[in-house]
Amino acid sequence: MYSQGQGVPQDYVKAAEFYQKSADQGFAPALAALGEMYIQGQGVPKDVEKGHGLLRDAKARRKAQEQKSQGAAYFIMGTLYFDGQGRPKDLAMAALLFQKAADQGEPRAQNYLGVMYLKGLGVSKDAEKGCGLPRDALAKGVGSQEEIDHYCPQ
Repeated sequence: MYSQGQGVPQDYVKAAEFYQKSADQGFAPALAALGEMYIQGQGVPKDVEKGHGLLRDAKARRKAQEQKSQGAAYFIMGTLYFDGQGRPKDLAMAALLFQKAADQGEPRAQNYLGVMYLKGLGVSKDAEKGCGLPRDALAKGVGSQEEIDHYCPQ
């Protein structure tokens, strides 16, 4: 709004303040906009190096957000095959989709896939993968230590 003067008087200093608040929250478009402002010296002291750094951060953040979105999509598709919702139940396809999601860091998929390996559902039984994947998910706040302890005694 302030950078373009849309509905308010154009004010690059205020725009930079708002972009900074959003950038502090990790919002990639704000990082990019703030980077451009530093490169051009609009509302902030001109600092090309800092601007390029913010643009690199924005690009990395966007990539991470895209991967997270892809992981979530693969996970949701996997649950449809796992449960047979709207398509025939296909545990092998569910495992494939959960693996793609797990590769993107999706913790729910790591948890599901771990159980599938422990029980041999759609995949060959593999205790190492079956215990490791849920532990990875638990580190991200998904799953329960009790369940891991039950299936994977040390």
